Amino acid sequence: MAISIYFYQNTFGGDISTTSNDWSALGAFFGGIFSPTVSFVTLVAILVTIKLQKRMLETQASEFSKLYQIQTKTLEEQEDQLSHIKASSEYEKVTAYKQTLLAVVAQRMDLHQKIIDRCSSSAEYMLEKKMEKPKLDLGTTLEENLKKKEESENKLNDLANLSIAIAITEYQSTSELDKQFAKDYEAL
Repeated sequence: MAISIYFYQNTFGGDISTTSNDWSALGAFFGGIFSPTVSFVTLVAILVTIKLQKRMLETQASEFSKLYQIQTKTLEEQEDQLSHIKASSEYEKVTAYKQTLLAVVAQRMDLHQKIIDRCSSSAEYMLEKKMEKPKLDLGTTLEENLKKKEESENKLNDLANLSIAIAITEYQSTSELDKQFAKDYEAL
């Protein structure tokens, strides 16, 4: 502005005018000089703004891409954790069901052990009575008792094998364990 005032005074004279035409010429002079300058500065400012916005959009796109990758990775990790939790839950269900079936087998084994003990006691008692009274006929009763004892011993052995098979076999689900148990238990 100081430069334009200097050039104006050198070109048109240095006195301040009292006529409106001179002031009008001064306004036209400044308008002619400053309008293109202001327009040029405005254009430069718009170009700088556009360049800054482009950088900002590129930065946002990059940040959104990073955020998307982080969210994708987080989702994959959560899905992985969920599958581990499901597998762990299924394993715990199978283990608990195994324990229940082993308890059932143990009860059956205990029952057969009691039958064996009872048959042994009964056989001993019969043999004592036979010794006391040699003429006493215990043939079929003693044989039935010994046969029952032998059957219970075989079942006890089979149940022990079933118990071991259940304990050491890895099952994927309770239904698989249930099917195998039903099949093996029916065979007994």
